[in-house]
Amino acid sequence: MTVSDTPLAVTASAEEDYRRLGLDRGTVRPWEDGARTDNRRGTYEWWYFDAHLQDGSTLVVVFLNKDINSPNKPLEPTIRLNLDLADGRSFEKIVSFPASAWSAATEHADVQIAANRFTGDLHRYRIQARAEEISVDVTLTGEVPPWRPATGYMLFGADRDPTVIPHSFEN
Repeated sequence: MTVSDTPLAVTASAEEDYRRLGLDRGTVRPWEDGARTDNRRGTYEWWYFDAHLQDGSTLVVVFLNKDINSPNKPLEPTIRLNLDLADGRSFEKIVSFPASAWSAATEHADVQIAANRFTGDLHRYRIQARAEEISVDVTLTGEVPPWRPATGYMLFGADRDPTVIPHSFEN
């Protein structure tokens, strides 16, 4: 394969990728659910939850460290709430906070944006969030084991470097 035949981006899934990234194939560890980036230029991170509720409503809650469309910008913690009620009413709320409102543990899922919190242990999660007049307090209990797509990392360029920022992110 020549350099021109090398894909620009691939999912890290080779045995050497698992070794280099300190991961076990088929086993997700609690630290993998914690913060995985350092908020630097070109990175972003989010914790995402969605559900179909018993009454027919749907709910999506996302905690973001910054806008995924602008990863080169500074930290801008944001809560997104989408609630579609069974009666047809629909709410979409996006609330941003100052960088000082952000904290995220690296050992497990524990993200705080002001008084909003997303915490869990790979089996049980609690999500507490408020965006304007909508507030949610959800507890989830897993019915299946945790999962990640291969290593969860994308590799870029011929060197398969997970730290290279793709050209499309450079502004």
